[in-house]
Amino acid sequence: MLSRIGWTKWTTAGPTIEACIAHGGRVSTPPHVCVALVSKSFPDYTAVTRSIAEYLRPTYTIGCVVDHVPGVKHGISLMTTSDERVIPFHVPDSPERHKIRNISVGRWGRQDLTGEWNQFGSVSKPSQEFRLPSTLQQQKDHPSFVFVASDNEPDQLLHSLDHHFPQSTKIGIIGASTPFVTGKPFALFCQQEMLSAGMVGFAAYDNNMGQDISIEHPSLETLGEPMTITRCRGNIILDLDQAGATGLLLELIKQGQNARIAKDQEFYLGIYPPGTRDPSQMSVNRVTSGDPSRGNMSIDTTADLQVGQIVQFMKRKPIEHPVLGTGDSIFGVVDKDHTIDTHHVAMPQEAKSLPGVFGGASENGIIVGRPGLASSILDVPYSIARFGM
Repeated sequence: MLSRIGWTKWTTAGPTIEACIAHGGRVSTPPHVCVALVSKSFPDYTAVTRSIAEYLRPTYTIGCVVDHVPGVKHGISLMTTSDERVIPFHVPDSPERHKIRNISVGRWGRQDLTGEWNQFGSVSKPSQEFRLPSTLQQQKDHPSFVFVASDNEPDQLLHSLDHHFPQSTKIGIIGASTPFVTGKPFALFCQQEMLSAGMVGFAAYDNNMGQDISIEHPSLETLGEPMTITRCRGNIILDLDQAGATGLLLELIKQGQNARIAKDQEFYLGIYPPGTRDPSQMSVNRVTSGDPSRGNMSIDTTADLQVGQIVQFMKRKPIEHPVLGTGDSIFGVVDKDHTIDTHHVAMPQEAKSLPGVFGGASENGIIVGRPGLASSILDVPYSIARFGM
């Protein structure tokens, strides 16, 4: 049996990037891989890879800017290993890269589908060749765990990972939006470079890693009872339990204590995988639009829905705006209206570390892929993913 991959994790708050990284101290043995998640509260990020190279001297550096890091909010979360069974990868942005989210989600939202329904078959746009990053193509075995830090178009890579490694756990984070911080849409770290698009990550060949994933949705509450999809196509649901989907949602809202719908009220749909009603395997996606006259409802997903799937309506409920809590490995989603750059953050005068803590939160969502299930982006505000490493 393979020995377990050893990881060193810590999260540090400090007045500067260099102070945060230096507080961890120089290491006697340079790590093989260093993953860095950096909060969107520093004035400049050119020091990230330079300071990591100076103090930690890893062979490979990957990571991204996130909204905030666990516990301390402003700071840097680092994870290192010296185990060469951890294989890093980089997927650069290119004209050939298949971008899915800008064209598919919500495409068939509010329009009249009567004349075009027969031409509309799917929102799922699988990769043409399911091509893996070159460093992973060279490996003979399947990884047990894959980590990804990405811009907002990870779907092509996720489809490829699910195709080649269906039983591998996939966890990741969509980088925070950084146009007002760096002048670029995203900030990804790859060796000594800071990139504005693409993906970085690693695959770990350790059967004990990342098997236990728990998801929490503290900002959601259920509406009504679970229902069954009885007519759908692509990301559009027409009928639930043989009745119009949008009409059913409106009836559930009317039955509530407050039947008025706020202009910005958000509704979600919990979707169980085909053939199961296991809550631990449910994905949650936003309801983007609905047409009461036609009954059709658009769901924010790039995966095709299927007749027979069990679904559960949910709605946002009032919640305080929490900082991502501490944990061994924890990722979270931030409300887009309450990111770290929408209010003043007090900079600490001295560095302070939380040993054994790694993670980050982003307003753009996190990536969750359980063994045997398709990977997806979870972007429900304040949702949390915990996993063992």
